[in-house]
Amino acid sequence: MTTVTANPRAFVVWFKDLDRWDVAYFRRIQWTWPAAVLRPLGEALVRKTREVDTKSDKVVVPIIEKISFGGDVSLTDPENRAKYKGRLYWAEAGELVYSKIRVKQGSLAIVPPAMSRLAVSAEYPIYAIKPSVADGEYLVLVLKSRAFQSFLEGLSHGGSTKTRLHPTEFERLTVPLPPLAAQRAIVRRWQEAQDEIAKSNDAIRKRQDDLEATLLRKIGIRLLPPTPRTGALGFYWKDIERWDTFFYRPDFVDLEKQLTAQKARPLGELAHFVSRPWSKADFPDGVFRYVEISCVSREKGIADARPVDVQKAPSRATTLIKTGDILLSTTRPYLGAFTIVPTDYDNCVCTSGFAVADAVDEMRVDKRFLLHFLKGPAGLRQMERRMTGGLYPAIVQSELEKVRLPLPPLKVQQNFVTEAEKVQEQIKKDRQAAAKLSAEVAQEVEEMILGTRPVR
Repeated sequence: MTTVTANPRAFVVWFKDLDRWDVAYFRRIQWTWPAAVLRPLGEALVRKTREVDTKSDKVVVPIIEKISFGGDVSLTDPENRAKYKGRLYWAEAGELVYSKIRVKQGSLAIVPPAMSRLAVSAEYPIYAIKPSVADGEYLVLVLKSRAFQSFLEGLSHGGSTKTRLHPTEFERLTVPLPPLAAQRAIVRRWQEAQDEIAKSNDAIRKRQDDLEATLLRKIGIRLLPPTPRTGALGFYWKDIERWDTFFYRPDFVDLEKQLTAQKARPLGELAHFVSRPWSKADFPDGVFRYVEISCVSREKGIADARPVDVQKAPSRATTLIKTGDILLSTTRPYLGAFTIVPTDYDNCVCTSGFAVADAVDEMRVDKRFLLHFLKGPAGLRQMERRMTGGLYPAIVQSELEKVRLPLPPLKVQQNFVTEAEKVQEQIKKDRQAAAKLSAEVAQEVEEMILGTRPVR
């Protein structure tokens, strides 16, 4: 029994309840359910330890590698049992699995029916859920609630990077186990909202796809699906640009032919790229705002810039940026982290992972149209063709400048930009509405789990 005093940071624990000399361990969630509803989690679960016969070489075992916060299960490449050195245990469809190390980050899931049977290491305890006591999806919602995740932070052993929540402690956790009808009502409310959010996201993707299709149609380009080249291939010597078979993938070559027929011009001819180093004198207060690649997205442009002491500037913080500059990420360019610098980020410093252009040939191309094309499938397909590298593929600036743009009349470019901005404004509103609904439902479900809101 824990008694909370008037000071919310002070509490008293009976000596008989003192399992550990650890203040964080005795954090308590202020449930408002009747005492009869609050029961140990173990009452709803049955621990399973069915060991896989790793000596057999007849069966390929799908092994759980990771469980995300959202409950998605990622598998390793199929491994032969005879080659796997650690012990493995079977997890059946419908059973609950959690990560001892990452459970406080929400790493738990119900094994989906489509996966039938999986193998896990000893780091993933497995439980069957008693159908007469608990709904599995309800338990997942409880264990991923904000209140419960905060509570779990005080329950793990070890250092900051290898903290674990062991099964005996997991099973002793107190959770509300109301009647099954109430549990399923909470799950139903959650799922209804997720379905609505999914429909909204599908509509957003369709708007985006339609916008990209409109651009391709206006400039007269038809993209082939990505098609790996197989077998032998031959080219005239004059057409050889790189000793790289990937470079000559059929859809790349076909797009190049269409761009040639349209007399498309290289980016390096249309945009003026700059190197604009900064100095400490540019920041008399000793701090600049730093735009990293992770601060820029295809959808939102620049979303953030972190303050950095000029004395501790990263070696990659190389370029001063100004309002109206075009930033093009040269690391993983297929993500389309390209933007025009807005006024709010004038005089920031960006990473050398961006190519920076301060002007375009305004007699031939609208800056906004140029950005739409580069973010679109025809622009990204060309960058994919020209990038190099494995885990972090990149495109060097000399190759970036070879990316070609078709140049319809300026009026056509400007009309497209006007239409595109209207669509993007609607997409922005749809995203905001979906985010608002998600936050509202998360709060509603959280309150139902805590017992502070009636379950309907």
